[in-house]
Amino acid sequence: MHTRNSDLPYTSISQAMSLWVEIETAVGAKLSSCGQLQLVAPVEIEALFNNTVAMNPKRPKSQEFERRIESRKWF
Repeated sequence: MHTRNSDLPYTSISQAMSLWVEIETAVGAKLSSCGQLQLVAPVEIEALFNNTVAMNPKRPKSQEFERRIESRKWF
């Protein structure tokens, strides 16, 4: 993915997610080594509860953002 985005290799999943086009989709979950569920939200988890879709200021690709909104029928 870093190659497609012309980025340096990502150092972690969290760092890669912090560069996703929209902030609301940059949320994931994983199991810790002791079996606990851990939330991974490197951008802004509050946005999930605002019923919005916002472009990530760290990845300002307006055409890609609009294409993703349209293809997923978010609005």
